[in-house]
Amino acid sequence: MRADIDRAQARRTISPREASGLRRQAADIQRQYAAFARGGLDRNEVRRLQDRVNDVRAHLRMERRDWDGRRG
Repeated sequence: MRADIDRAQARRTISPREASGLRRQAADIQRQYAAFARGGLDRNEVRRLQDRVNDVRAHLRMERRDWDGRRG
């Protein structure tokens, strides 16, 4: 996911500000994964993490298409 964000910023399809926000969301997902993984992942935790990953990917797609340089 980070590589996709970095690639989009390098190609200037998203702004540095948009990339920063997406990276922050990706880092939050990694922290949550680490917290969940300590005790082993259950089905609900996996679903929650996957939903968050899908949300970030959807936001990345939207940001690449809006060309306004702002988040959201």
